[in-house]
Amino acid sequence: MTRGDQLEKQVRKLETLLEEKFGVSRGPFEKRIAKPGRMLPRWVRHDLKTVAETRKLMGHPKIGRQLDLAAAEKAATRATSWLKSVDVAERRKTRILHLTGAIALNVLLVFAALIAVLRWRGFV
Repeated sequence: MTRGDQLEKQVRKLETLLEEKFGVSRGPFEKRIAKPGRMLPRWVRHDLKTVAETRKLMGHPKIGRQLDLAAAEKAATRATSWLKSVDVAERRKTRILHLTGAIALNVLLVFAALIAVLRWRGFV
């Protein structure tokens, strides 16, 4: 098994994890890593971009021999370990709690503004 084959195996594993954890299942790998956006930490996005660029340049006959496949494999391993640690249920709960908190705060501010306007107009 060549190093390029190892990288392709890791890319397939990353694609599977991205589909499981973030629901990204369509398009080429470059599009799949762009979809989750800021839900991924910066270093994971950087690692995924490194893997995607290395994978794209591997097909070139002259540039492919000059690539640092060890760095790309290391980046793929780091990204894989982080994606495995993502808890989908916890992300969903956190997102719902943040949304509920934002709605509650907005209702409270609107109610306070209503009371202030009524008091200012002399109705309360």
